[in-house]
Amino acid sequence: MFDAAQGIVRAERVAAALLEVSERLSTLTEPDDVPQTLVAAIRSATGASLAGVARWSAEGQHVWFAAFEGLTPDEQDALLALEPGPELGIVQGGLEGRSAVFVPPFDPDDIPVAFAEALRITAIAGAPIVVGERVWGFLVVATRDGDPSLVENGAELLRGFATITATAVGRTEAIGELERSHEALEAAVAERTFELTQVVEELSRANRAKAEFLASVSHELRTPLTSILGFIELIGETEMDEEQRSYLEVVERNANRLLSLVSDLLLVAEADDGRLRLDRRDLDLATLVRDSVESARAAAERKEITLTSSAEPAPLLGDPLRLAQVLDNLISNAIKYTPDRGRVVVTAWTHDDRAWVEVTDSGIGIPVADRQQIFERFYRVRGKNAASGAGLGLAITKTIVDAHGGTISLESELGAGTSFRVSLPLQELEAVAPGILGVEAASTR
Repeated sequence: MFDAAQGIVRAERVAAALLEVSERLSTLTEPDDVPQTLVAAIRSATGASLAGVARWSAEGQHVWFAAFEGLTPDEQDALLALEPGPELGIVQGGLEGRSAVFVPPFDPDDIPVAFAEALRITAIAGAPIVVGERVWGFLVVATRDGDPSLVENGAELLRGFATITATAVGRTEAIGELERSHEALEAAVAERTFELTQVVEELSRANRAKAEFLASVSHELRTPLTSILGFIELIGETEMDEEQRSYLEVVERNANRLLSLVSDLLLVAEADDGRLRLDRRDLDLATLVRDSVESARAAAERKEITLTSSAEPAPLLGDPLRLAQVLDNLISNAIKYTPDRGRVVVTAWTHDDRAWVEVTDSGIGIPVADRQQIFERFYRVRGKNAASGAGLGLAITKTIVDAHGGTISLESELGAGTSFRVSLPLQELEAVAPGILGVEAASTR
């Protein structure tokens, strides 16, 4: 009965000591803070005179003390001078995962006898601190005359302390690693952000330079082209035979084609530079459709293409020249890619406060691989059915539609034809702020 009572008291004392050490270590976040906090907690929990935390250097194969309590300055110097290696029994046992208590007479193969006797040590206990699968260090507790005995429960206490310490060290190392990873990630993000900023700035400069170049070249080309067309008109009023007139018509046709390309380049440059403005006016959708269809009638008749249209009247607020350009591009494309004696149908209607225009042809269709890129600048459908051109028509069409707050989409089937559908808001638009396209909206109302 007495032994059982003593066992209960001893177990309670061990549990209380372990709880105290655990509570002290639970608040730590740095591995370097563990040794000093630990020795103070162990001395308080055990009542021992001496306590120390030794670190194991796997590279140097020796032990060095990171923290200790209960020593005079001279004793501290003597302890720091000790660098016991794995040949010492207390170290070897710890490396093999064993805890042990040593009492006099001490074996010099186990502990430094002279040092222990100088400190009047009556018992010394050691236990390894194993973090993961590596020995991180050792706990060492020693008693002098009059201290509580470590013999009864010293090994048990140190094993418990070592387990708690290993958990605390593992947690603080994980926190440190997480912080280092976080800092490394922040540094990497900052570096990448800086690099991307530099790239964006460089692309922006390149884009501005391209826009300025296009604008400059386009203006320089427009002036002589306008002059050439003026002289062509004057020459057309003079006497000439049929062959000469046919030559002049070829020159005029190509000059007009080049002037149209220059106008397209200017529009692209203005959009990139944020200078594209919409001269918005009250319009009627049916009138826009009728005028564009009639303008394309001659081109359709040359290929014996049936060109029909139906359009509901619908009020719009938009730029008449730009929206006419959208319809002209879609209808002329439909005629271009439709074989002789085919058909092109233009339909316009209103639904859900929006105006809809659809241009459908019975042409060659658009390959699936090209449909995602068809609205990109300078992109042309490849293959034997590819038509000539700069690849700006649909890109400009989308730019104008976007600037009006609208959308454009397509459906196509190879060999059966293509439908382009444009949606525009019926209600009055607010001013369109410069965005990705760099477009501004201006109203003349």
